[in-house]
Amino acid sequence: MAPPGTAARDRCRDDTPGEPQSRSGGTVSGTIEAMSTLLDATAARPRQARPARTPSRQPPLRTQLLVGAVAALRAAAFALLPLAVVVLVGWAGAGGDGGSSAGDALRVTVYAWLLGHGVDLSLAHGTLRLSPLGLTAFPLASLVVAATAAVRACGVRTPRQAGPVLGALTTAYAVLTTAAAVATRGSAATPSVAGAVLGGLVLAAVGGTVGALRVLRRRPRALPTMPREPGLVLAGAVGALATVLGAAGLLLAASLALHAPEAAASVRSLHPGPLGTLLLSGLSVLLLPNAVVFAAAYAVGPGFAVGAGTSVAPSGVVLGPLPDLPLLAALPSAGPAPTLSLLVLAGPALAGAVAGAVVARRAPAGLGPDRAAGLAALSGVGGGLVLGLLSLLAGGGAGDRTLAHVGPSAVQVGLAASGELALVAAAVAWLLVHRARSAGAAEPTSPA
Repeated sequence: MAPPGTAARDRCRDDTPGEPQSRSGGTVSGTIEAMSTLLDATAARPRQARPARTPSRQPPLRTQLLVGAVAALRAAAFALLPLAVVVLVGWAGAGGDGGSSAGDALRVTVYAWLLGHGVDLSLAHGTLRLSPLGLTAFPLASLVVAATAAVRACGVRTPRQAGPVLGALTTAYAVLTTAAAVATRGSAATPSVAGAVLGGLVLAAVGGTVGALRVLRRRPRALPTMPREPGLVLAGAVGALATVLGAAGLLLAASLALHAPEAAASVRSLHPGPLGTLLLSGLSVLLLPNAVVFAAAYAVGPGFAVGAGTSVAPSGVVLGPLPDLPLLAALPSAGPAPTLSLLVLAGPALAGAVAGAVVARRAPAGLGPDRAAGLAALSGVGGGLVLGLLSLLAGGGAGDRTLAHVGPSAVQVGLAASGELALVAAAVAWLLVHRARSAGAAEPTSPA
C-alpha cells in the first residue's frame, strides 16, 4: 500500500510545469492544432443554409372560397336532415293520406327549413309569418359548427384572414336558401324569395361570425382587447337580459303547470293519434322560445297579442277565438290579469338590479358613482333593445283571420324594457359604488 499523500504528490507531479497533457493523453498544443485543421476544413466546404422555419400559411384564395362554399352545403344538409326525418316519419305514419307523396313531404321539409330563416309562406288562406325560434336553432347551430371547421381548416389567425372563407360561406348559403325558395314555389305554398335571400344572408353572417370567434379566441392576441367601459356595459346588458328571460321562463312554466288539464284536453280534441301527438308536442317545443319572449313582453308591461283585437297584458286580458294548441292553453282567461302573474312584474326590476350590480362589481377602483350609473344605464338600454329585437323575431302571424297578428310590439317592448332596466340599473350601480367609496374612505389609516 502506498503511503498517504502519494496519489496527491503524483497529481501534483503531473501538473508541474512542462508540456501540458490533454485528457486523452496528448498535448494541449496538439489538440489546438487538430481543432484548427477541423475549422479550416469546415470553412472550405460551402455552407448549406438551414431552411428557415416558416409559419403556417393559409391556402390559396381559391381554396378558401371552395372551403367556405362546401361549409355552406354542409350546414344546409345538417339542418335539413333532422327535419326531413321528422316529416317523413309523420308522412309514413299517416299512410300518405290525401294522395300526398314523399316528394310532397320533402317539400314540407324545405318549407319548415325556410321558416327557420324567417321566410314568409303565402298559403291559400293567408300568409304564415310566424317563425318558431326553436326551428331557427337548427340552421344556426349547423352554421356555427360548419364555420368553425372551415375557419380552422384555412389556418385563420386574424379577423381579416377570416374574410374570404366567411364571405364564401355567407354567399353560398344565401344562394342555397334562394334556390330552395324558387324550387318549392307552388299552388299550396309560395315562399318569399326576398325573405329567403335576406334570411340566408343574415343567419349565415351571424353563424359564420360566431364560428370564427370560437376559433380566434383561442389564438393568442388574435382578437383586440375590449376596452374596460364597453366591457362593463356588455356584461351588465347580458345579465339584465338573462334575468328577464329567466323570470319569463318561470312564469311560462308555472302557467303551463296550472293549465295542464286544459292543454291535455286541447290535444284530445284534435284526435291526433300517437304519432300526431308526438308531432304536436314537437311543434310546441319549437315554439317554446317564442312563448318565453311573449312572457317577457308581459313582464315588461306591453304584453302581446294572439290575434287581431286581442291583448294579454298585466292591465287586462282580451281574447278572441283560439285554435286548440297546447301552448295556448297556458293563456289566462279574459278579464283582469291573474294576481299570481303580476309577480313577474318584479322581473324587470330584478334584472335592472343585476345589471347595476354587475357594473358596480366589475368597475375599476377609480370609477366614480356618476360614471358607474351612466354605464349601468347604458347596459339597461342595451338589454332592453335586444329584448325588443327578440320580440320582433318571435312575433308574426298565421293566416289572415284569427291569428293574423301574434306576438308583442317590438317598439313598445324595446322602449319599455330600456327605460325600466336603465333606471333601476343606474340607481343600484350608483348606490353600490358610492357605498364602496364611503367605506374605503372611512377605514382608519395605520400609523406610520
